[in-house]
Amino acid sequence: MNSITAQLSKSIVLIMSLILMAGCQANKTTAIQLNEATLLDKPFPQQNEKQFIYNFEDHKTAVSEDIEDENEAVKKAAQKAVAELKIKALRQTANEINSILVSPLSGKELDLRIKKAASINADFVDEFKLLEQETDSTQMLFTTTRPKNVILTGYFKINRAALKSFIVDTVKTVTTSVSEKDVLSVSVPTSTKNTFIASFNNVTKRVPDDAVNHEATRTKLVNELKLKAINEAADEVNHALSQPMDFDEFNRAITKANKNFSDYISEWKLTNQVVDQKNTYLGTTESVRLSGWFAVDKTKLRRALVDGRAITTVAKYRTYVEAFWNVEDKDVNPEVMSVVIGNIEDQFSQSGYEVVEFERIKGDLVELLNKEEVSGIYSSNELERFNANLELRNIDSKFENGKRVLAEYADLLIGVTINSMEVSNRMMKVRLTVDATLFENGEWMKLASTDHTGSIPYVRGDTEGLIAIAKRVALSAAADLEKKARKQISLRKTKESIKLDEEREFTLVFNTLDSSSFSALRKTVKSGSDWAYKGADPKNKIIRLGYRGQIDGLSDAIEDFLSGSSLKLGDPEFSIGRNRIIFGKE
Repeated sequence: MNSITAQLSKSIVLIMSLILMAGCQANKTTAIQLNEATLLDKPFPQQNEKQFIYNFEDHKTAVSEDIEDENEAVKKAAQKAVAELKIKALRQTANEINSILVSPLSGKELDLRIKKAASINADFVDEFKLLEQETDSTQMLFTTTRPKNVILTGYFKINRAALKSFIVDTVKTVTTSVSEKDVLSVSVPTSTKNTFIASFNNVTKRVPDDAVNHEATRTKLVNELKLKAINEAADEVNHALSQPMDFDEFNRAITKANKNFSDYISEWKLTNQVVDQKNTYLGTTESVRLSGWFAVDKTKLRRALVDGRAITTVAKYRTYVEAFWNVEDKDVNPEVMSVVIGNIEDQFSQSGYEVVEFERIKGDLVELLNKEEVSGIYSSNELERFNANLELRNIDSKFENGKRVLAEYADLLIGVTINSMEVSNRMMKVRLTVDATLFENGEWMKLASTDHTGSIPYVRGDTEGLIAIAKRVALSAAADLEKKARKQISLRKTKESIKLDEEREFTLVFNTLDSSSFSALRKTVKSGSDWAYKGADPKNKIIRLGYRGQIDGLSDAIEDFLSGSSLKLGDPEFSIGRNRIIFGKE
């Protein structure tokens, strides 16, 4: 009975153990086969000069539960793991390469190139080895659960040189052939008085990606350098002249000169020309690189700039300043007048004009005065002496033939008039007018005029403030006038050219001829080929002609044409700038 009880107890214990074992779980690791037939048992390789070794051990990647096929899910997880490990291997290699570069790439730029390297089918990986490849799963009593992770151990061997050449831009220089006609010397000549040498060294221009070859890019670069050479030469000319320049006209003249470059570029040479091939992680690019020089004729270019109104040569105009006090109910203020005159003279002098100072011609002017007028010039009374000198300064109004006297000393007359100095609303206001008149072809012609006003808070007895506002108004007015006058001066040559090129109608008056003689004259003049007959007024003895040129040219042509006739015309009289010639004026 006891033995039966003991056997029963053992059976119960065994059954309970089996039940307990069925209800308990145990973890189990299962070996798998991915890329190799057997598990590898090699140690990790060592770093070397040619290869960067990236090791990874027990790297886990989750197996997707969304893929029904267990083998396919494991494969996808393994592929994902290898892709991630490859990027890490490339990144570590790239970081080491970048750390020893003379000019390391920025973190952002390096990361872009690493991602690009990982995405392309390039031979950066010399070797990829899996030393262990496993999955983890859960072991039940009678079954094994689906694995949760792929676990890999192994290494990558990354080719240092291949990755470096991809990450770091490299340049290959290809020397192109240059004929001896294009390149005679590698030396650059020096600039002279009449020639400006514009040199350039290793100037590059990218060849477009869609270009068939680099020839068009080279031609375009040469044209750009040519324009730059003409610009530099023009700046040199302008700097040497130190004359006012109109930037719009300057750019227009440069563009025109560039189109007709053969008139200004006497010689040019390419001393070196190469094509740089740059290998980058985005591909290969080409750039043309040139060295050489251009020789620009400064004399011809200067003439083009002046004729094109880019530069106005105002230095040839002797400039004289007359000043007038026109302030009602106020005596002349010597300090204000002196400051105004001095600053206007300085403004024009700084702009390149030759300013004729009153003191330089004062002695000549004094000799033209009567004895009784001289005393005030050298008076011991300071105010009397200032007023007398101011009156003498104003040559035009001082002398009966003032315009002719003035023409002996000046070509450009600047007149400044102080019109008012008044207090209004606790402000001191100063107003003045300046104008410019040019002497040309024996006549004075008005160029421009401007009126300026300035004000400051009024303080009784504040002479310094008054002088300061007078100076400020004088300078602003002078600057404005100079700009206007310069433009008119530069336009005069163009106007004269238009007068010469375009036909104008002139009136010829023959007062001394009787009706019969005038009729014969009219028939004769109608046959002339140097002018176009426009009509006549027999009653007033007038003939109208269309003529291309100046009035003096027409006068001479008429005299020459009628020199063989019996008609007695008398001497012609005319004025430059008018279209009327009077023959035999009584």
